[in-house]
Amino acid sequence: MEQLGVENYGLNNLVGSIVSMFSFINGSMGTAVQRFYSYEIGKGNQERLSKVFGVGLFLHIMVALVTFLACEVFAVFFLQKMNIPAERMTAAQIVFQINIIILCMGIVTVPYTALLFAREQFSKTAIVDVAQSVLKLGNLYLLIVISYDKLVVLAVLNLVVSVAVVLSYVFLGRKFPETHNKPLFDKELIKEMLKFVSMLLLTVFASLMNTQGVVMLINLFFGLTINAAYAVAVQ
Repeated sequence: MEQLGVENYGLNNLVGSIVSMFSFINGSMGTAVQRFYSYEIGKGNQERLSKVFGVGLFLHIMVALVTFLACEVFAVFFLQKMNIPAERMTAAQIVFQINIIILCMGIVTVPYTALLFAREQFSKTAIVDVAQSVLKLGNLYLLIVISYDKLVVLAVLNLVVSVAVVLSYVFLGRKFPETHNKPLFDKELIKEMLKFVSMLLLTVFASLMNTQGVVMLINLFFGLTINAAYAVAVQ
């Protein structure tokens, strides 16, 4: 917060919350895909596992596209209605677009991360998580030496880290034969997965509204300074 400033810190938290509101389907999909992976791994059915991965990849690509369109159409409207100073609106829009890209990349990566968890590759995912934390710490150091708009710089640096993380998970996932399958449309399997997802959606959506919705309400009534205070409080 010292490098960004109170206002920029609050703005970064606000933009991230608006984008995160559109990620509720992603959390449910990840749980569903991992459940199907684990079931097929337990049965030892490699052919079925490959099909599940292909369908999971297809669904997540579709979810990423729908999320991208929803963010561009509806989230932009929310952004315009927020309590953001006019001189920071351009920076907010840039950060907003970068956050959408990061979100969509994360959605497409879920079939790979879910597979790594289903195959209990915890040491590998832990290494990626630690590396991600170290890189984000490095981003904070770069904010000290870069004099350009620090909010935009931080968003770009986070995008670079996200690309590295996505490539790492895909690389680790591709070591398993089932990930060599292309995106697959299978009506019956899609129905099975979506039925499982539907049971989780309400819980995930309510949780997101409880966390990210509060951020938007705080901004509407109190502004970016209180957004920054709230972001620090919930760390």
